[in-house]
Parts: sequence; structure tokens; C-alpha cells
Amino acid sequence: MKDAQGVPSGLLKLLAIEKNLKGNHPRTSLIRNEVGVLSAGYHGENEMNYYLDMLMDEKLIALRNVRLSLMGKFFEIDLLILTPTFMLVTEVKNLTGVVLIDHRSGRMFQHINSKEKRYRDPILQVDSQAKQLEYFLKKKGVRFPPIHQLVVFVNRNVHFKGYDDQKLDDRIISAYKFPATFQEIKRDSSGVEVNWNIAYLAEMLESSIIPKDYKWLQYFELNYGDFEPGVKCAECSRKMFRDYKLKNWVCCGCGYASHWAFVESLKDFYLIFGDQITNRQARWWLGVESDSTTRRLLTKIGTEHIRRGKSSAFKMTFDFGNDFNYLRRRM
Repeated sequence: MKDAQGVPSGLLKLLAIEKNLKGNHPRTSLIRNEVGVLSAGYHGENEMNYYLDMLMDEKLIALRNVRLSLMGKFFEIDLLILTPTFMLVTEVKNLTGVVLIDHRSGRMFQHINSKEKRYRDPILQVDSQAKQLEYFLKKKGVRFPPIHQLVVFVNRNVHFKGYDDQKLDDRIISAYKFPATFQEIKRDSSGVEVNWNIAYLAEMLESSIIPKDYKWLQYFELNYGDFEPGVKCAECSRKMFRDYKLKNWVCCGCGYASHWAFVESLKDFYLIFGDQITNRQARWWLGVESDSTTRRLLTKIGTEHIRRGKSSAFKMTFDFGNDFNYLRRRM
């Protein structure tokens, strides 16, 4: 089994914004709500790992967050599973409380903490995703197996049922039923003639994925003045100051010291504002007065000097898969 996944870049960017926003900022609650929504989605998809691991012996490829362009618009599939005899479009739901699904009206209602939230019927979601995927593949001119759909509720603290005693669509299941349901679909597909290459199909789909470009600053109407500059302590989140004698960053609160504390701050800047930073911006963001000291710090992380002179600028390069694990503790 091959499974490709990672923390979505949009969630990492939002976590960096939340971490560095000024105290008591009016957008804080909105940003935290959005972090909660994206984190729940990410944790829900990760919860599926346990059940996917039960299929380790199966010849399948699992693709996450498959966002594809079709006729100028985008559609996204939480989890797409490719096997030699079928494809499985999977919508992962990490909801809690009581969830009522009304197939007649095409709505889903979540009741939690005396509040009601409304969503689209997830069956309409997966049916639409499957049709769009089929059309996408036909336009690409590739062979592909039959497409099946599932909606999987992964949170143990959820009770879902049909609205007003409606019978639920059989494709809506709890996560613990996923392995058995997968085997049922496999048995029903056993007579399908195999005349496609799932490795090629997966490679083509992966190369076609267009990650969503989250423009959070624009969305929340934020600018440089909304952020609190300075290197933050990894232990207590308070500001750190640079001890020039020891060449360390020292926390004003807990006394934690680190030579490389500034790197996380530059990573935050990268996530919030982009990959280019001027010497002046770096001095402001890190709280360093010296041009030459700032230049040395930027050089230490392997930046590329792309512009010289008064508007001296550097390009930072980080790996979304490995360089932002420090933000996971905020999820």
C-alpha cells in the first residue's frame, strides 16, 4: 500500500498567523475557529490511517486531498483509493455530537453544545466528486476502473442517523466498518476486467493535483501591523532577547536559551508573508538592530541573496513536509 499525506500548507500558514498575531486582536476568535475546522479535517483524515493499515496486504494506492481542476473550477476529494479493480472516493467526516442526515432535502444537521450547524448531505458530495472525477479522467483519455463512493465518520463521539427516521444510505459508515466495507466492494468487483495501470493512474493524478492557495492575509484583512514581531520561546511562547556575548537567544520568562531559536521565527515569516524577506524586514521581525548581524543570521539558514544594495533581499527555502513540525503542538 502506498499512502501520501502531510499537514496541509494552508493549516500551517494559519497556525503561524495565530501564533504571531498581536494579543487581543479582533480577528483572533475567527482565526481560531478556522484553525479548529482545518485541524479537525486533518486529524480526521489521519484517523483513517489506523483502518487503512488493516489493508496493508492489499494492492492499493491512497491519495489525500486530491484537488483537481475541471472546466475552470476545482473539486477536491478527501481520500481517493486506487485498486486494480475499483476506485474509492472517500469523504472523511470528523464530527462530534448528534448528526442528522436528511436525504430528501439534501442537508445534514450537527447538534452539539445546544447549537446546530448545517451542512450539505455528504452523499451528494461524494456522488458529485465521483462524477467530476470520471469526467476528468475521460478528458485525460486514460483507462480507469469503476468508481465507488463512501462517507466515513471517524470520530468515536458522534451519533449519526437519518433525519425523521429516514433510512441512511448504505454508503455512510463508521470508520470501524471501513475494512469490512472495503472487502465487500472488492468482492463485488472481482469480475471486473483489469485493463489499466493503477501506478500510472496514480502518478497522473498526483501530478495534476493543484494545492489550494490560501490567501489568509487577504481573507482576514491582515497586514504587517497586526503582528507582534520578535523571536518567541519554544517553551512558554514569551519573547526572547539575543545575548551577544553567549550568542544565544534567551527567554525573558522561563530562561530557556537556544542558539537557533530565530529559525522558527523566520519559518513563521515564510508561512505568513512569503519566501522573500529584506534585511529591514528581518531586523524588524527578529528584533535585531544590526544589518550585518541580520545578514549573518539569514546566511546561516541557507538563504539565497537575490537583491543587493539598499533594498537587499533574500529568498528562503523550506520543506513543508519536514520543516514545520514545531507547529504541530498548536493543533
